[in-house]
Amino acid sequence: MTYEEQAEAWIRSSPFVQITIGRFTLKFKFKADQDWDWVWDLTEPDNFEGTPEDTYFYKTILRDLPANWHDIEFIDELLEAMKNKPFNQGESNES
Repeated sequence: MTYEEQAEAWIRSSPFVQITIGRFTLKFKFKADQDWDWVWDLTEPDNFEGTPEDTYFYKTILRDLPANWHDIEFIDELLEAMKNKPFNQGESNES
């Protein structure tokens, strides 16, 4: 198998993660972006924006997360942060 074939096989089998927050499931896939940098690509479900889950994810969890979207360990750190500060259904949608 050539290097190109190996790279293509890895891309096709790249990590995929689903994380549930409240009523929503966020889907992450580790992929190459337009500049060929590796990044966790997030697919948000419909109607996620503006919800308490959205506020929790972006303003409570991601704001203080040391890893960024380009780090392979991003998901591990995200899950750890969510474990340390679980989503509370009654969280304010303000912040």
